Amino acid sequence: MKNFLFLAAVMLFAGTVKAQVVQINPYAGYSTPSAIQLYYGKVRTDDAVNFGLNLSFGDQGEAYGGVVQNAFIELQYNYMKTGLEYDSYDLSISDDYYVSDLGVHNIMLGVTKGQGNEVITGYGGLYFGASVFDPTDNNYNTRTRFTMAFGAGMKYAFTDEIGMRLHAQMYMPFWGTGYTVGWGYGGVSAAAVNVYANFNLGVYASIGG
Repeated sequence: MKNFLFLAAVMLFAGTVKAQVVQINPYAGYSTPSAIQLYYGKVRTDDAVNFGLNLSFGDQGEAYGGVVQNAFIELQYNYMKTGLEYDSYDLSISDDYYVSDLGVHNIMLGVTKGQGNEVITGYGGLYFGASVFDPTDNNYNTRTRFTMAFGAGMKYAFTDEIGMRLHAQMYMPFWGTGYTVGWGYGGVSAAAVNVYANFNLGVYASIGG
């Protein structure tokens, strides 16, 4: 299965290189709260504003057809700043413990494939990369975790060169059980992943083709 996925990725990459279309997509949007389950409590983030930039390389329109039509190799950078709190499972402790403000950097590489016409295209994508969790309080360490993400969205082309992109993406950083997070009491991870989602709106510019 892994060999098949690798071969499919290589074939798709070769096709998108041939197509020679670059799309630049700055955006901003909303990020949902999330929680990392620890043994004696959980650390939680707030909802937040996020922003970033996507750089896509591939094919748009119907010039080549087949598997490479509306397919892109995509490099993503996303940032949000949120609050981080610790919530104990002990019901006798009623107040959440404020830990720090938290900056989250997501650096992802993936593949998207779309279906549509020259004006409206729906698409889905699969991404792999890293999430860097960076507390502003220097008493807490920065943590970098391997992350998998799923994305889906819609592109609306105003012209061949300029359009609008609506995108939703679910991130799943892998912490692993027994991993020491160190951001609150009982800071050893009891869950393998935490999940959060971004909902973004931006414009894109297409170059080449």
